[in-house]
Amino acid sequence: MPKLLISMKPQEEMSGTYRLRKVEDDCDSYYVEKRHKQSFHMDTGERIISEKRKTSRYSICEDWNMIFRFSTTPQKWENFRNGFANNIIPNGFLRTNSLLELFNQTGIKILWGTKLIEKVFPDPLTEKIRCRDLFPGEDASQEDINNALQKHFGIQLDFKPQFCSKNFKMLVR
Repeated sequence: MPKLLISMKPQEEMSGTYRLRKVEDDCDSYYVEKRHKQSFHMDTGERIISEKRKTSRYSICEDWNMIFRFSTTPQKWENFRNGFANNIIPNGFLRTNSLLELFNQTGIKILWGTKLIEKVFPDPLTEKIRCRDLFPGEDASQEDINNALQKHFGIQLDFKPQFCSKNFKMLVR
């Protein structure tokens, strides 16, 4: 994400090139935009073309896509209460999905349910991606789960996770 609060100045980091764009009708608000990348499958070298790469209604050109909007105006907790409450309800996203991210010097590993997504960033405009199911089927043993978490993330669990079925197969406590 951009570190400098300077509008329209591209700022590079490992995961991509970002910039801020001032919202025209609001002097305290900015859009965070990310420059489109070339994506390739890590194993085959095939180019990955995503429908998400199309320009959104908030983008001003085809090379940049808006990620989110924020304001520098201080806000009260009450302004966020409904959004937070929706994520802690029993069927909410944060309660029914597992997500684990680990950045390293060349990229990121993401565990989304039982899917392991590995991304390598050779430069700010290119990414190589590999996605695979760590536990095909729902019969992974506790040992399989612990070995995979230890191998890919350096984590040792002190509880037995269970699978649930929303989105991908998920690991939950």
